[in-house]
Amino acid sequence: MQTLTAQQVCNVSSLVGIGCKSGDTVTGLSGVRRTRGLAVVFVAVSLSDNTRSELNRLQHRGTQVYSVDDMDEFTAVMGRLVRVVGIKKGSLADGIAGKLSGAEAEQTAARRE
Repeated sequence: MQTLTAQQVCNVSSLVGIGCKSGDTVTGLSGVRRTRGLAVVFVAVSLSDNTRSELNRLQHRGTQVYSVDDMDEFTAVMGRLVRVVGIKKGSLADGIAGKLSGAEAEQTAARRE
């Protein structure tokens, strides 16, 4: 499970908020457990190790799982403070993946300089 940087959290949090309005975002642990076809799951570092391990196993189904240090900041745009957020497959998930890969490329370039 990869941990998101503060910059990555900033890059994708607004998209997660849009997903709440469009129905592409699933909030809460029970919602994520019940939903099939998730492209991305964001998990608070404050969750128990067992729960984090359970959610990390979603990667076997092709779901990208990320750990988030400050989930309150991440979910504030949604108007709810939750510890687990899932994104359904589709254009929103593609946009989030693009933002995350763009931030990773910037970090790699900065380290080389």
